[in-house]
Amino acid sequence: MDVVITGAQVGAQYALLAIAVAVMYSTTRVVNFAIGTFAVAGVYVSLKLAEAGWPALAAVALGCLAAAVIAVAMEVIVAVPLLRRLPGDGPGVVVVASILVLELGRAGLSVVFGPNPLSWPSSLSLEGAIALGDNEVTHVALVTYAVSGVVLAAAYLTLYRTGIGAVVRAVAERPGTMGLVGVNASRVRMVSWGVAGLLSGVAGILLAGGISPSPGMMVNPLIGALAGVAVGGLTSLLGSAVGAFAVGITQTAAAMWVGPLAFTAFPVILIIVVLVVRPQGLFGRGEVERA
Repeated sequence: MDVVITGAQVGAQYALLAIAVAVMYSTTRVVNFAIGTFAVAGVYVSLKLAEAGWPALAAVALGCLAAAVIAVAMEVIVAVPLLRRLPGDGPGVVVVASILVLELGRAGLSVVFGPNPLSWPSSLSLEGAIALGDNEVTHVALVTYAVSGVVLAAAYLTLYRTGIGAVVRAVAERPGTMGLVGVNASRVRMVSWGVAGLLSGVAGILLAGGISPSPGMMVNPLIGALAGVAVGGLTSLLGSAVGAFAVGITQTAAAMWVGPLAFTAFPVILIIVVLVVRPQGLFGRGEVERA
């Protein structure tokens, strides 16, 4: 039971990042590694505001907003010019650029705040737990489950059950055509990147509640989330979230039964295996290139 409870919490954190990856991919067909940077930035903004005496909710909200703003800034400054100048190869180049942004963000935070982990403010901590049989479920885990469930439901219903979602998906497939019918494709992409940045900020703050924040804190969670996306399917929002939960539980089980090294190695091995055996994932669909 401990494996399931702990693994589900890890999976819920991965799911938030996986949903952010899928939302961003839905409009630009880009897998953005810089989501890790957005998350850490949100964590540090929340941490510093809490240390300055801001109320917890305000600090968290502004931290998530900061992550969203940084995501939009990257979309405007990096992604748009590359996609415009390299319409065929742009998405691949943006992926490479996102890796550079991830590393630059980590280096920048290390220079400004130092490379060592910081203490998470008590005002942002969720202490306590509830009994579940012979086990305990922490309040952090409960909030993580709830937030992940609400975000997944909202994202799924918005993308697949509303007119706005239809427009978002159409922008990714035929951005030029949507412009002819009066849809501002650039604005839709900007909003989707902002939402993805916001979700990454939420994921980072929930994760920070259980560890000591550091510039490199999101590297392993990002790999776990990408493993979940690979398993579930990049083109399936629900599949990405389900895959993330599955990865979190199996990764935790591997770490408990095999050793700590398995916690790091398992997602990487899983990504390689899935890409070789079924590149589109369990719930994803192959995409047809359009001229």
